[in-house]
Parts: sequence; C-alpha cells; structure tokens
Amino acid sequence: MAKEKNAPGESGRVSITTLKGSREWADWLGRFAEYRRVSLAALVDMALADHAKATGFNEPPPKR
Repeated sequence: MAKEKNAPGESGRVSITTLKGSREWADWLGRFAEYRRVSLAALVDMALADHAKATGFNEPPPKR
C-alpha cells in the first residue's frame, strides 16, 4: 500500500521565508555556506542564533 502524504502542517515543518538578492550575493552566500560545510538553511540558522545572542536575546533557538 502506498504511503499517504501528510496534510499541510502535519509534518511539523513549515516554510518560513524566501530570500531575494542579486546573483552575486547568492553566489557569495553559496560560497560561504560551502566554506562552512553547511546548507544555506543551517548557515542562516547559525547566523540568526549568533545575532540574537549578540543583541542580548539569550533564549536559545529550538531545533529547526
């Protein structure tokens, strides 16, 4: 029997945002993620966690 697809929101994961920028910025971001050996989503997650902490928001982020 084929596995049924999850209903919207049932998986617990949601799309949060889309980033738009120049081709040059996208290429730079890709190189930075590759340098850090992480996905773009992980890179954004780390950057936001670091920024939150640096600005005094000490609540740790939950798992993605």
